[in-house]
Amino acid sequence: LITEGLERIRVIVQQVLQFRPKPFEPQAVAVRDVVEKSIAFLDHRAKGKGIEVRNQTTTDLPPVKGDPIELQQAFLNVLMNAVDACKPNEGMVTVYAKSDAGSVRISVADNGTGMDAKTLARCRDPFFTTKDVGKGTGLGLAVANNILENHGGKLEIESAPGRGTTISFILPTTNGLQPPPPAK
Repeated sequence: LITEGLERIRVIVQQVLQFRPKPFEPQAVAVRDVVEKSIAFLDHRAKGKGIEVRNQTTTDLPPVKGDPIELQQAFLNVLMNAVDACKPNEGMVTVYAKSDAGSVRISVADNGTGMDAKTLARCRDPFFTTKDVGKGTGLGLAVANNILENHGGKLEIESAPGRGTTISFILPTTNGLQPPPPAK
């Protein structure tokens, strides 16, 4: 129990440190690659709950400016929340994207429980969680929001009880930077 408690404290401290702005050399990031890697990390958890995760992003999206590891962390946090919000063997999470002038909007939509207005107003607050004790730290959305802000982007959330949640990442595109070729 002590070892498990210490591990939990270590994870929480690492998450809290995410709030510290980190300098990074902006690079061109291929959105689809970040989404695919995030989904791959989450695959076991989603399949274990019988939740289908669909990636409907396309390869023709312009690259965004940022740090691929931090963006992957933000997507992973949101994807984990989406999977956790879905009923086992009934849930679906869909990731889709579109580009506008100077930005890319990547959305994660689930058919889960959704949030009421009170929860929606607090969901970005550090340590706010609707999960049972020991099931979540309440840092996932707060960290994702912080990462997006540090990248010059923003996080938009639409939700209603019984109708699911859609969380959108709006990130600036690069100005001529090209992402590295996809890993094979």
